[in-house]
Amino acid sequence: MIIPAKRLNRAKSRLSTILEPAGRRELSLTMLTRVIQSSLEAESVSGVVVISSDHLILREAKRLGAEVIEDANDLNAAVTKAMGWCARRGATATLTIPSDLPLLQPKDLDEIVNLLGGRRGIVICPSTNKGTNALLCSPPNLIKPRFGPRSFYRHISEARKRGIPYLTYCSPRVSFDVDIPLDLKRLIVGGTGVYAEMCLRKLLR
Repeated sequence: MIIPAKRLNRAKSRLSTILEPAGRRELSLTMLTRVIQSSLEAESVSGVVVISSDHLILREAKRLGAEVIEDANDLNAAVTKAMGWCARRGATATLTIPSDLPLLQPKDLDEIVNLLGGRRGIVICPSTNKGTNALLCSPPNLIKPRFGPRSFYRHISEARKRGIPYLTYCSPRVSFDVDIPLDLKRLIVGGTGVYAEMCLRKLLR
């Protein structure tokens, strides 16, 4: 499992209209904690690595039981590096997910992994705005990561061009990330009961 994470002082800049910098940092760290814990609890995940240039994030990830890689490259270069790191340690597949999925549950990750069943190929989960919120690659370096706006379509295009088998996984929990103020409102109004929601109520009261 690969979890790339931005520096806390750069995270969630589009929420600056409703959250102060300290609030955005707390929110980002809360969601990252949930993603790490869900990953560690998933039966199909044998290891979790967080890649970031933020020392606080790396320290928290270690405390929770994840491996860490310090890296200041852009997102796709960092994920590529982490894929290679996993492959050198014997991983037969990698699942990359962002750090801002407040509704993520361990069973979501198990379903993604089980969908491929150990076969060669990729599984892609779109975000609500057609980015990529999960990318399973078996083997790890099967496809070049292309995270970013509309990356769901770019990953599919790359797979088709190279003849790589691919499957899509759609889940409202995995598709939902927090980027803009409307996302925060949906998370709170939805009454999910997760501790990310409690954090948001505190931050926005």
